[in-house]
Amino acid sequence: MYLEINIPLNLKIVKVMRMIASDVAKKAYGRKLGNKQMASLVQEIELITGEACTSVIKHHAHAKTKILTLQYVPMYSAFKIIIMEHDPESDLSNSKQPASDEVPEGRYKFNIIKQLADKVLYTSEDGRNVLTIIKNLEYYNDSKAN
Repeated sequence: MYLEINIPLNLKIVKVMRMIASDVAKKAYGRKLGNKQMASLVQEIELITGEACTSVIKHHAHAKTKILTLQYVPMYSAFKIIIMEHDPESDLSNSKQPASDEVPEGRYKFNIIKQLADKVLYTSEDGRNVLTIIKNLEYYNDSKAN
């Protein structure tokens, strides 16, 4: 299963992207994981998705192209979130992130993503910046308690 959505550069859409991420994870892993593991995984995926979308949208607020492509890729051992921007003039990889003690409460940005995700990659593909976030499932597969 794989889902790709083009979304507008608008913070109002972030809540919907979180809900879609949650639904994709539940459909992909619902029978594989117990209730506690599923609840924990979904909560982390929602938080990662919300913070990533918010940060990318804010970073690209003045972009010429007002669209992002968001992909949810559930795999056997990991959940992958990919956000692609369509404005080659912006460069996400040079974004300066504040130290975790400098971040005001409720504005975690990439600090929380880096803590919850197992891998965060910034690449450039075909003139677009691509943010790839991978959340491994090994922690959830070890015990299947309900």
